[in-house]
Amino acid sequence: MAKYPTKDYNLGILYPHLIDEFHPILNDKSPFDYNPSTRQKVFWRCDKHDHYKMAIKSKVEGSNCHYCSGNRVHPKDNLKTNFPHLVKEWHPTKNKKKMEEYTIGSRQKVYWLCSTKKWGVRHTF
Repeated sequence: MAKYPTKDYNLGILYPHLIDEFHPILNDKSPFDYNPSTRQKVFWRCDKHDHYKMAIKSKVEGSNCHYCSGNRVHPKDNLKTNFPHLVKEWHPTKNKKKMEEYTIGSRQKVYWLCSTKKWGVRHTF
């Protein structure tokens, strides 16, 4: 395995299906200028979240957008922005994080205030 990209050994040649996801403006070099096994982080395009930064090696191994996979919370795509009607039911002191710090589909336990006031506090996963 070559340490540096060559004419025949580079990201663009070996993984042409990734060229469309490689961000053409935010990266200072082309996919043909990178070794496909480098841990160097570059920008990738995402249809839903515009762009994200990830190591080339991780992308080559099949990893996708951190936000789409639920591994990171996007400021415009989180529990609060997607469910604003639930803000008034979010327990203000029992939750460890703010509502906007949770991804959709998070399996973490959170506390809610009962909107009917009959049941007090309830929690979900």
